[in-house]
Amino acid sequence: MKAIERLFLFLDHSNLKHTPVEKDLGLTNGYLGKMRDKKGSVGSDILEKILCKFPQLSSDWLITGTGPMLRDEAAGNPTETTEDHLFSIPIVDISAAAGIGGCENSDYLEVIDTIKIPNHMIKRNKTYYCLYANGDSMAPTIQDKSYIIVRRVEQQEWCDVQDKRVYVVTDRNGKTYVKRLINNFKSQGIITCMSDNPDKMLYADFTLQEEEIHNLFYVEWCISSQLSNAYEKYYGNTGRIDGLENQMDEVQRQIGQILKVINIK
Repeated sequence: MKAIERLFLFLDHSNLKHTPVEKDLGLTNGYLGKMRDKKGSVGSDILEKILCKFPQLSSDWLITGTGPMLRDEAAGNPTETTEDHLFSIPIVDISAAAGIGGCENSDYLEVIDTIKIPNHMIKRNKTYYCLYANGDSMAPTIQDKSYIIVRRVEQQEWCDVQDKRVYVVTDRNGKTYVKRLINNFKSQGIITCMSDNPDKMLYADFTLQEEEIHNLFYVEWCISSQLSNAYEKYYGNTGRIDGLENQMDEVQRQIGQILKVINIK
């Protein structure tokens, strides 16, 4: 059963007609009926509007068909529920590629599941998605096969992109990148996209003109089963601390030789 069919089950359950709902959601007259007849897929933006309009409707049930239809039924408490403190974010198939060349995608973001995080972790009245990141160009910041939670940056906010913060960029050729950005929109009309991976031969910096950019998303959270080993990096046998200690030993040795020569003279 598609999400659109479950929506009509909810409307029937609530004794609601789809035409007034379409008007409230800003949809064209008959849109929901046509989608139901064709068993089409409803976009993530429309699903978000539906869930905002009907907060009692379970996002898990609407999108995936799991659990009860209504949130209060899921919690078993009609007055206060754990769900009230959680925010459902659609997991979309944008296939954010934290590697070379990005990947193909379109304007349509197919919702494949949802993830729930505490309300205090997100900003109100903003659009959020959860994406799957492939590749190691952003390692160790974002590990391969991580999930990243991103907030959509509206075009009028592009000039306020924060320098050296991580964003997801989609261009008008259908490619997606996870990169650390340098904002030169105001001075040159471009952004510079940088990888955290130190191998610059493989992951070179590049620029994108403003007119080449389709969407920007700010990376707010990263969920990964892999943790970078800071101890090995900074304190291991090949780490920086050992390297500095070796250099200091050599300096002390050379100073000792110089003092011996001075004392002889």
